[in-house]
This record gives sequence, structure tokens and C-alpha cells, in this order.
Amino acid sequence: MYYVNLLALVAVLVLLIVFRKYDRKRLKALYQTRGIYRAFYPPACKIYNRCFRRQALRSREVLKKLHPVENIERLLEERYLKNISLGIIVFILANAAAAGIQLIEKSNPQIIEGKYIERNSYGEGSRQVDLTAILEDSKEKVTINIGEKQYSKEALADLQERCNSYIQLNVLGLNPDFTNISEPLNFFNEIPGETVSVQWLVSDYSLIGLNGTIKNETLKAPEMLVVTAQCSYFDFSWEYSMDVTVVPGNKDSVKLLDEQLQDAVSVQESKTIEQDYMELPQDVNGIPVSWQENTPTKAGWVLLLGGVMISGLFIHEGESRKKQEKVRSLQLATEYPVFVHKMVLLLGAGMTAKAAWFKMVSDYEKGLAGNGQRKYVYEEMIVAALEMQKGITEIEAYEGFGRRCGQNQYLKFSSILIQSVRTGAKGLGHMLSDAADEAIFMRRESAKRLGEEAGTKLLFPMVVLLSVVMLILIIPAFMTMNF
Repeated sequence: MYYVNLLALVAVLVLLIVFRKYDRKRLKALYQTRGIYRAFYPPACKIYNRCFRRQALRSREVLKKLHPVENIERLLEERYLKNISLGIIVFILANAAAAGIQLIEKSNPQIIEGKYIERNSYGEGSRQVDLTAILEDSKEKVTINIGEKQYSKEALADLQERCNSYIQLNVLGLNPDFTNISEPLNFFNEIPGETVSVQWLVSDYSLIGLNGTIKNETLKAPEMLVVTAQCSYFDFSWEYSMDVTVVPGNKDSVKLLDEQLQDAVSVQESKTIEQDYMELPQDVNGIPVSWQENTPTKAGWVLLLGGVMISGLFIHEGESRKKQEKVRSLQLATEYPVFVHKMVLLLGAGMTAKAAWFKMVSDYEKGLAGNGQRKYVYEEMIVAALEMQKGITEIEAYEGFGRRCGQNQYLKFSSILIQSVRTGAKGLGHMLSDAADEAIFMRRESAKRLGEEAGTKLLFPMVVLLSVVMLILIIPAFMTMNF
């Protein structure tokens, strides 16, 4: 599979080379990209224009609310270019890592010359290898346990006695006794707590496999045979034999094939225990067998992780936009009383609506220059001021301001300003007084609502805590009741 990852890397490299000059001058002038992003912005721009531009423009109105003064198309393009560039980088890294993992795994094959598996050296312990056996018309996954190269040494008599006792107590597995064998025998490879390895011999392999499986599907009547444990402790070895009786039973053909395959592997394991390599069986009951290594899965997980990261970039963008919309709506509501208060003071001092508007915009921009906080209502005022400077009438500018803010109180106040433009100061004082009173009321309601929310936040953990305490007290009582 690594060649697929390499092909993907070549495809990305070709993409970077082919589109390395795509709209480069404009991108460099607008975004002044530096570092790693410089190489990815031109192809990212091509991908954006071909695949994402139409989808991105659907969110233009939302972004216009969040960034009323900025160039929305440029802002959208810049965000997508960053995400697409980062996505390309993640794609390259994920495929490079996946290819590297597979190349490393391929450089250390477990099967040599199609049929040999190297053993661990002395003292390194046994290991398990997952392989696939390819027969004439089927494939079988087989887990093979390959023992280490072993030395033999002289053992003591009491060690032999302890091991014989352990074998007799544990070899039965789930069978009730040695005269009624129908379940697999427990053919373990070593004695726990002792440096003793165990190999098994059976007088009839057609009934009991070397891994302890019982093949009694075709057995008509109970049959007695001998199971021998060959124990080795360095250069000292001995045999412990047991008479067992296998009783008839039934097993399906798939399990039988698997057991025969395991038996063939076990026979080869015992034959080559003192050699550097174990030769895998080339046939099972006359059926040819070829072997292949199971496909590694680490590279697939790396690719999956890369795909999740790329998807997360765009999901995060949408969630961030929704959160910004909520922040904007809340800020507009809480800032309204301050906005009205300033406007009422300036209009009450004799300024026209337009002069008061430009005065508030000027004060806000000076505050920003002094590291002041950016606020959405004044950003919308800047948009209206720019529109008036370009020749749009006051009435249209105030209407657009109220519509963009999107809240009833702003629509009402913009209508007051429009009324002042149309009729002059007549009735303006009364309307401003009503607007100021409404703003004060809204401020009180906002404070009250915030207090209730805070109380609710405190109340909820208390309710949860009390519920947990009650469950702790009640559940034991129910458990002790008799129904």
C-alpha cells in the first residue's frame, strides 16, 4: 500500500509545481505570506476558486455582520487559503508517515524465501507472528508462536517432580479427568516460575493435535492414547507420559481445517526448535499452502488521523463563526443603553444627527488607536459614516445601520434619527426621552437576567450534588430490601 502513499505525494508535488505561479503577485501583495505558507498559497488559491468559492460566499452575510468594516471576500479567501494550505501540509505529512512506516515494515520481512521465519536468539524469549496461509481456494489467518533457540543443562530431581505435578494438574484444561477427554488439552509451552520449556508428543495425531486440540468428529467409540510432555531445563530433559481416553464428539469443517493447519505448524516448530529458522509447512493433508504477511494497519490509522484533522479544520471554522454570531448579538444588546445615552447627550447639546454620528465615530476610532475594545455597534456606525461620505443619504445610511444590527431597539432608534432628518427638531425631545427610558429599562432587565442566569448556574450543581447524595443513600437501602 505504500506505493499509493508515494503516488499521493507525487501528485501533491506536481500540484505545487504546476500552480506555483498561480495568481502569485496578487496573493503576495494582499497577504504577504511568509515561511511555509508561501509555497502553498498559489495551489490553495486554485483549489479555493475551483472547489470552495461558491460555498464560501454563502456565508458572506454572516461575516458581514461580524466584520462590517473589512473586505469580506478577501477575508473569506484568506481564511480558506490558510485552512487549505494547512490541509495540504497535513495530507503530505500523513502520507509521508504512512509510507515511511510501511517501508520500515517491508525492510524487515518476517517470512524469508517464502517459507522461513527467524527465531529469537538464546534468552530473548518466544514471539508471536500473525500470518495468512493461502491454500488452493481459501485463505486462513494463523497466529504462530515461535520459540527461542534453547540450550539444555542438567536439572535437579526435585525440579522434575515439581514440574510433573504441575503438568498432571493443569494439562486437562476443561476436561473432568483423563478418562473423558472431549475438550482441548492445555498444552502449555513452559512451567510458570521455572526455567523449563515443554514440548508435547501424542501417540496418535489424528485424535489430538500438538496444540492440544481434540479431533473426535469421526470417532465412533472412546479410544485410549498416550500424551507425552517433553520437558527441557537447559541440557537436562525428561519425559512425562499420561494415558488419556478421547471420547466421540462433533466439530465443523472450518474449525477442523484451522486445527490441522495449527498442527502442521506445531510439527514444524518442534522439528526445527534448535535451528535459526522455522520452516513453515508447505502442505496440509496434501493441500498446498503458501504464506503471506498480514497487511499492517499502522499506516491506515495515520491516514485516518490526517483525514480527521483536515475535516476538523473546516468544522472548527463553522463552529467558530456561530460562536462569534452569538457574541455579536449579546454585545449589541448590552451596548445599546450606552450607545443611546451618548447619542441623546450629543443631540441634546444641539448637534445634528449627522454631526453627532461622526463625533461618536471619531471618538471610537481614537479609543481604538489607544488599544480600546472593538465593538460591533460602532463598527456598524463606521460603515454608515463611510456610506454618507460616499454620497448616500442620511436616511438610507440610518436605515442600513438599523437593518444590519438586526435588533428591534436599533431599528426603533434609527427611525428616530430618520424622523429628525425629515422633520427637524419637532418632537425629537420627546422621542429621545422615550428612547433613553427604554435603554435604562433594558439595562435593568439585562442585569436582572444575568443575575438569574448566575443563580441558575449555581443552583444546577447544587441539585446534581443533592441528587447524587440521595442516590448514594437510597440505592443501598433498595439493595437490602426483599421483594
